[in-house]
Amino acid sequence: MPTWETTEAFLRACAVTDLEPWRRHWESSRGDDPAADPLPPVRRHWTAPVLIGVLAVALAVVAAVVIGVVALNTSTREHAGARPTVSAGADPEETGCANDDDVSTVDAREVILDGLPIGMVELRYSPRCGASWPRFTPADPRYATIAKPGPILVELTVTANDDQHTTTSFSVRYVGLPVFGNLIDSSTACVRAEVVVHGPGWRSEVGRTGCFRAESAIG
Repeated sequence: MPTWETTEAFLRACAVTDLEPWRRHWESSRGDDPAADPLPPVRRHWTAPVLIGVLAVALAVVAAVVIGVVALNTSTREHAGARPTVSAGADPEETGCANDDDVSTVDAREVILDGLPIGMVELRYSPRCGASWPRFTPADPRYATIAKPGPILVELTVTANDDQHTTTSFSVRYVGLPVFGNLIDSSTACVRAEVVVHGPGWRSEVGRTGCFRAESAIG
C-alpha cells in the first residue's frame, strides 16, 4: 500500500487537481490497520493563475495604503505649514498664532509709573502667522507694585508703520497677571507695541517697543 504522499505525488503528476475523491478511495483501501501511520492532511497547492491573482490583489492593497499614508502626511504637513489668515484685531490664541512653537519676544521695554518700573511691554511675534501682538508682564510684586486706586486698566496697542498707520487696541482690567493684546500683520510693515496702565486720576508713562518687521528690528 503506497503512502498518501506517494499517491498524491502520482496524482499530481497526472494533472489531477481534485484530490478529495482519491483521498477517500485511498482511505477505504487502507482499511482500519491500527499500525498504519496517521493520515497526513491534503496539501493545498496554488495554481499559477490563482497565485498571480492573489499577489496582484495584495500589491494593490499595499499600494493603496502607501498612497493614502503619503497623501495624509502631505496634507498634514501642508496644513501645519500653511500661514493662517490674520486679520488686524484678531485674538492671538483663537487664531493659534500664540501657540506657534517659534513665538518669541522680539523687543521689550519698561513701563514706568512715578519714576519706577511696574512691568514690561513686550512685542510678541509668530513666524508662522507673520503677525505680532503686545503683551504686558507686570514686575515682580516683591520689588514693585501698583499701589494706586482702581479699577486699574491696562491698554495694549500695536501699530503698523504702513500708509494707514493700522492700529489695534485692547483694554482689560488689571488683576496682577500678564495680559496680551490683539494681532497685527508684521510681514509687510514694521510694527511697535505700546502699553499704558491707568486708573482714576493717574496714568503711567507710555511703554513703547522698537519697530519690528518680520525678522528685522528697525528701531
